[in-house]
Amino acid sequence: MSEVTSHPFLLALVAIVLLFIAGSELGRVLRQRRREQSTRHPVHAWTPWHWTPDGYMRFCKLCAAAQYGGDDYDAGPDEFGMVAFR
Repeated sequence: MSEVTSHPFLLALVAIVLLFIAGSELGRVLRQRRREQSTRHPVHAWTPWHWTPDGYMRFCKLCAAAQYGGDDYDAGPDEFGMVAFR
C-alpha cells in the first residue's frame, strides 16, 4: 500500500475509534446523571389520599413513590400522612 492511500484510511480509523470512545463516555455520564437524579427527590408532589383495596394510598407525581396511609376506612390519614389510631 502506498503512503498516500494509507493515511486517509488510518485517519478514518482513528476518527471512528475516537467517536466510539467519546460516545461511550457521554453515555456513561448521562447514565450516572440519570441515576443521581432518580435517587434525589427531597420534595414529593403527593396526590390526594384515596381509598384503594389495600387501604389509603397516595402517590408522588414526580418519582412514583407510594405512601401507605393505613387500612381503617373511618380513621384515615390526615393531610401530613399521619394515621389516626383510636
